[in-house]
Amino acid sequence: MSLIYGIKTQDGVYLASDTRLTKRTDSGAVTYEDDFCKFHTFGKFMYSVVAGDANLASYLLQKIHASDLIKCGYSEFRKKVEEFIRNEVGLYPKVSRAPHVVFIFAGQDPDRKDEMSMDKWKEYALFMQNGQNISVPVRMTEPLKEALLKAATEKKQGKILELNKPYIGLFSLEVKVSKSIEITIVDSEWASYLMFGPKGLTAKDAPPDLVVKLDLGKKSPGLTKREVIFQNTAELIFFFFKMIPKHKLNTVGGAIFTAYIGEWGALFPEGELGILQPDGSPPQPVSYVLEYEGKFCVKTGDKIKPLRFVSSFYQSGSQMDLSLI
Repeated sequence: MSLIYGIKTQDGVYLASDTRLTKRTDSGAVTYEDDFCKFHTFGKFMYSVVAGDANLASYLLQKIHASDLIKCGYSEFRKKVEEFIRNEVGLYPKVSRAPHVVFIFAGQDPDRKDEMSMDKWKEYALFMQNGQNISVPVRMTEPLKEALLKAATEKKQGKILELNKPYIGLFSLEVKVSKSIEITIVDSEWASYLMFGPKGLTAKDAPPDLVVKLDLGKKSPGLTKREVIFQNTAELIFFFFKMIPKHKLNTVGGAIFTAYIGEWGALFPEGELGILQPDGSPPQPVSYVLEYEGKFCVKTGDKIKPLRFVSSFYQSGSQMDLSLI
């Protein structure tokens, strides 16, 4: 199974996944292919990363893409997708061999204002103080500053802050198939994150200071919003590559594909990221996603390969080995 991640920040939502496809034959042989993108977009408003059974994930993505759900904004999509998935899983021809798949969905609702929990903001501010009664710098965008000032003026305590920008939401949808179809949905508010990975890894296995680094932590002065997004992307990628050896995640590998979902749509930071060597030698490249000849690609060594997308993996009637993303 892959490692996938989503977090809602005051700027927007970040999605991330690795690019490894794991194939297992009936004899038990295992092979890895590291050019597989688990990201998908639906219409104008919705985006997703996915992990689990590759065939079932691809089947469901194709069904969503062929439905009226692609016309929906976030709130309507969130309301309708569970019933849609439940019906389609029941029609999947190889359902007995597809025990598990999980999606992290993010999207925009242009007819709704974004929001944050004032209590959650205070909780993270206290976390940054680390038990000391000191003033700590907290990064705040203009919409958040305006919302906090308005809340203070109106003497609102413990309320939801309404930000002057379109709503961007985040939730996960997990499908387990045994004797019945079990669907679990988890909604993620601001500064809460979603993570799924091998060995039952979830958000509780990620360090709490990751949220601070990605959102509230102090940034270098003078950074543009685009530069903040790229800095946050680097933090997410380094987090992924620290998780792999820590938890011995053999099925997680390749490059890390990241997407930033903001009020103007999706941005895909690209380029090479390296880990500095203790001896001062050149950085060791660990992740390289780039656009080459009009296609998203990964670079491994000197080879550049176009990314294959999970949405086109499933083919009706094909007899494939067990494949996991």
